[in-house]
Amino acid sequence: KILTGFAVGMFLLLAFRANQAYDRFWEGRKNWGRLREVSRDFTRLVCTHVEIETKDDFEDRRRIINFVTAFAVACKLQLRNEKDIQRDLKALGVDLPYQDVANIQQAPHMPLFCQDVMSDYLAKQYKGGRLTDYQMGVINETCLAVMSDRLGSNERLNNTPIPLSYVLQLRFFLMLWLLLYPLHIVAYYGWWSILLNNLISFAVLGIESMACEIENPFGYDRNDLDLDSYVEGFYKDTQAILSRAEFEDRDQIFDRSMVQSLSRSLHLEEEEFSKSLRMQMQQLGELDAALAAGATTPGHEEC
Repeated sequence: KILTGFAVGMFLLLAFRANQAYDRFWEGRKNWGRLREVSRDFTRLVCTHVEIETKDDFEDRRRIINFVTAFAVACKLQLRNEKDIQRDLKALGVDLPYQDVANIQQAPHMPLFCQDVMSDYLAKQYKGGRLTDYQMGVINETCLAVMSDRLGSNERLNNTPIPLSYVLQLRFFLMLWLLLYPLHIVAYYGWWSILLNNLISFAVLGIESMACEIENPFGYDRNDLDLDSYVEGFYKDTQAILSRAEFEDRDQIFDRSMVQSLSRSLHLEEEEFSKSLRMQMQQLGELDAALAAGATTPGHEEC
């Protein structure tokens, strides 16, 4: 009875440990999902509301959109305590000047540096009259502020592990129970207690190992978050939005009257093609009928 009561308390602690570890894993996943949503919003708002007047404006906009991807890469490296951002940007194909990459890599906090560059771009657009007070406030509040919040949440998870004393105490009592439990069941199951004890030990230690692996979801373990694919998603999303904004005949995509006109033209072409196809099929049918009729006329064998 003492061993059973001890086991109940230990399993409650183990369940709490696993639940806390999964909560940390899921919070990290939500943070990265929200960062990706905000990156899309920032890119869309910049491409929609910032007017492009000169070639320099065009290049500045493309540069700042690439900084959105650089921010995501910097967040990943910051959580993994790495600094080689040039390698990751080159693998993704992000087109940033060498000096920009060097500035990011030399910064003490790379994600914050990327945010500073984005904030400076918005400030210049506001001073140049390309953004209103309201637009500036919306982009800062719904994009840059959320980026800082989610980055801080990820850093809190990364820098605050589960207390070591809790983990050590749980492991001590777990191993003690696994050592004493076979002595309790051997009288009931005999040699079968060896197999039963192995199965129970595998299950209990597996839960503890799982909790240890997912409590910090930003590393390279098999069950950690796939940050590389997330960052690649940042790049694909932002470049897709930018390519639509830079499309020469963008009215064919966004203007209602132009889209309807193109739709009518395509519909007429499709009808003409269908009509021509039906006429050709009809002519082929008439030709087949004529050939069939000729095959039944007298003297066909001689021909």
